[in-house]
Amino acid sequence: MRETRRDEEGRVACVRRQGFRLHGRRVEIRFAEVEGRLVCVGLEIGPHRLSESESFADVVDDDLRPLQSAEIRLPLRELVDRALEMGGLAFQVLPGEDIYDLGKKMHSLWTAALAEKKTGRPRLYERDHFERVARIYLEHQQSGGRAPTKAVAEQMASGSKSTAAKWVARAREMELLPPYEEER
Repeated sequence: MRETRRDEEGRVACVRRQGFRLHGRRVEIRFAEVEGRLVCVGLEIGPHRLSESESFADVVDDDLRPLQSAEIRLPLRELVDRALEMGGLAFQVLPGEDIYDLGKKMHSLWTAALAEKKTGRPRLYERDHFERVARIYLEHQQSGGRAPTKAVAEQMASGSKSTAAKWVARAREMELLPPYEEER
């Protein structure tokens, strides 16, 4: 059994929850302390369900739209990083725990989690690149053009429509462009 913080009944404790609105949907990231590290162990998309009930809490109109597969493709690493940056705000205190000692421990865990080296290949393009993609795309549409992705390809991707389409899709994920359905 992995070393983890547990409640009085032996269940793994959720030490931090962080909620976001992403693409109009509520997304909640959940962390546990596993072997001395904060680890994202859970994710919930959609309105929060009241405990011991089948009812939802804090529902807004966007939460009532049918969930689509495209909305499940979340930028998890970015959400986890954002939650960690907001991390010192709240954590669960279990019965019998010393809040002062726990606060110091949680602070050191958050600090360590933020300092961990990121894995994987570094990003090729930063946000300003995708802002430019969105600007070209929207300007082309607003001027009456019917092929905005082609305009992006011609101005930024050396004519590669495939690359431009990926950049446009990424700009949509970053909410720099409206969802495709709204353009019709």
